[in-house]
Amino acid sequence: MTSIDNLGIQISAAAQEAWNTVGATVNKFTSSVFPTDSSRLNQILRPPVDRTLAALRWSNFGSSAVVPFTAPHVDDPRMVVTILGLANVVFNELQEHQRHQPTTGSSSSDGGPSLPLPPVTLALVAASVWRYLNPVLLREVCLSPYCVIDRNEVGRLWTASLTHLDLPHLMSNLASLLPDAAVLERQEGSALFIADVALLSTLSSGLFVGWAVLEKQVLQRTGTYYAVGAVGLSSLAFALQVVADETRAGGERRCLGLPLPGRFSWVLSLGFTHLVSAPDTSFAGHMCGVLAGIAHVYLIRPALRTLLRSLGNGVSGGGGARPRPRFYGGGTLSGRPLSAGYTAPTPRRSLMSALSQLGLAAGAIVVYTLASRRRERQPLSNWSLRSRREPRVVCSELLCLALQHRITVGPL
Repeated sequence: MTSIDNLGIQISAAAQEAWNTVGATVNKFTSSVFPTDSSRLNQILRPPVDRTLAALRWSNFGSSAVVPFTAPHVDDPRMVVTILGLANVVFNELQEHQRHQPTTGSSSSDGGPSLPLPPVTLALVAASVWRYLNPVLLREVCLSPYCVIDRNEVGRLWTASLTHLDLPHLMSNLASLLPDAAVLERQEGSALFIADVALLSTLSSGLFVGWAVLEKQVLQRTGTYYAVGAVGLSSLAFALQVVADETRAGGERRCLGLPLPGRFSWVLSLGFTHLVSAPDTSFAGHMCGVLAGIAHVYLIRPALRTLLRSLGNGVSGGGGARPRPRFYGGGTLSGRPLSAGYTAPTPRRSLMSALSQLGLAAGAIVVYTLASRRRERQPLSNWSLRSRREPRVVCSELLCLALQHRITVGPL
């Protein structure tokens, strides 16, 4: 019985390898025959070829990677850095909880001990840990634009956020998410915060899919749409960081010990992530999280505030003093703490802030695009030199290219 199982595994592995080899070879052939120009032949023949190869990549035939992957050893630098970072964040949150406990009196209201984290934030952490402890096929949960649009697998918009590749990936995302999530939930209240999380998660994932569609339709770059999948909470973490920074109403935020204007700290976080800590992560996923946060702060939240204000005016009718509407819970208006010195921003100030945020986002996209083009140009020149002088090396590289798996799944 064991030999039969081993034979079946070997046959399945060989079939999967042949399947990937055929797909890679066809993809390489079509790329050389149909260059990335706007010729009529390319417009007619390339789309069905891309769709066929995508159907092969995302089919259920053969074996598939299971996540989470094996965690690095404790002595690995990634493990040391992520453990220390998460421990520091948890310690700070416990101190913040102790500071708020005497004033809120949450433990005395129901007679039981209060939670160390706000309930929705704690539930989000628990769901991510539960997903990590229950292995799953990576190709079935990752955020693939092709699967969302062509195969109508809309559930990937949410399942991908809770999935992580390994333990350092999970711990680093939780360390990024916890401070802003806890601050926002304590400020807004759990009911409105869970609505914000659902909205920001859906919007950031939807923008990632739209990003891939834009590359495919406008730039004629089909790789992100057909062959890329993304997982992780960091897109939501960047969105919550933008929203939390806006609630500080012009305050400062320390990043790596440096004081920065609260509204623009995401720029340093984005740069540090892609230049130092995790350069191989998805820039599109992170930037879509930033854009989702900007849209929520300057577009969706004001629209909801106007709607609630109009509903309050309609319900109160005439006669009698109307109670002052309160939004986002617990003495806050539009997510900002109300204090003696607080003044609501004028529409012009809000417009200028939104334009400055969008300008920084556009600048980050341009810088990353130029850097990625420069990084891609060097291997092509090296390959051209080797192709003239070392034909054996070229043949071996083409063989390795044909044998590699064609689905690119990256962390968010």
